[in-house]
Amino acid sequence: MPDNPRLARAWGAMAWAVLIHVLDEAWNNFLVVYNPAAIALTGRYPWLPLPVFQFEYWLGGLLLAVIGLFLLKRQARRATTPIVIAAYILAAAMAVNAVWHTALTIAGHTPTGMEFTRPMPGFWSSPLLLAASIWLWREARRAGSARSTQLRPAGVPDHP
Repeated sequence: MPDNPRLARAWGAMAWAVLIHVLDEAWNNFLVVYNPAAIALTGRYPWLPLPVFQFEYWLGGLLLAVIGLFLLKRQARRATTPIVIAAYILAAAMAVNAVWHTALTIAGHTPTGMEFTRPMPGFWSSPLLLAASIWLWREARRAGSARSTQLRPAGVPDHP
């Protein structure tokens, strides 16, 4: 197995960024904005499965997910194909999350029209989340390229 400390560091940075983002959302009452929007969207689009959360379960579930991210850092160092794919998915999802918080802050309301007078809960940590997403994506790409180069038979060129 290849040793990839760069991917592991980017994965660890993402875990820290997600933890900070979760704490930002919790501190700033994210569910006060999310739950009414989820109810309205589910009423408008019954096929859209948006859960409504109680604070304790929401925060507990997210903290368990963050612990899982920290535990997977060792796997990220091995840069196996599943962890590289997971890094791409995680980086993309968190980049969309960061952009979403920023866009809603600029708009000043949710897609259902619920207005809020301050930045969207989670807004302050969004730049950190976006930066960690870009770094993780870049390192996943580098790790994927390194794996494909290692797996290529001798004498086969990089590009056709």
